[in-house]
Amino acid sequence: MGPVGITVYTVGHSTRSWQEFTRLLSAYGIQAVVDVRAFPSSRKFPHFSREALARGLEMAGMEYLWLGRELGGYRRHGLGAASPNTAWRAGGFRNYADHMLGEEFARGIERVLALARRKTTALLCAERFWWRCHRRLISDFLVAQGHRVIHILEQGREVEHQLPPFARVVEGRLVYPGGDLFTG
Repeated sequence: MGPVGITVYTVGHSTRSWQEFTRLLSAYGIQAVVDVRAFPSSRKFPHFSREALARGLEMAGMEYLWLGRELGGYRRHGLGAASPNTAWRAGGFRNYADHMLGEEFARGIERVLALARRKTTALLCAERFWWRCHRRLISDFLVAQGHRVIHILEQGREVEHQLPPFARVVEGRLVYPGGDLFTG
């Protein structure tokens, strides 16, 4: 990594129009979008389906990379009783935290960081609010590694990511042991 961490942005496409979405990315100087949706399609908003998004971003002068296999949410299986991530009461977040301990996740993060070293990069998912999305956990991982993460909410409205009090780095691994969201 080096002495200075990398800044990575996150954004949720939500119900935005294509014009609103590209204006938002441009306002933050985004040059590359890493799609972290496991299922990169949208019937209601077809401009956010994988192929249309890749084409549209290319036309807007931005790079597109889909890493849904490596970084996508909706992990159905975790480590069960062996999980070191019991602070997450929600099974989906716990399963994703378990996934973050594996090689597939590590490979995905390396690809994100390689791109973010060259271009201003945003992680994309469908959920508008980062705290309700697995972008939250990806952001925890990046911050724990010394990087900076900025969540774009709206133009002119962003928040810098902070590790939750129940997150711990144990033997070089980010885990969420014991407690819960409210007691840490």
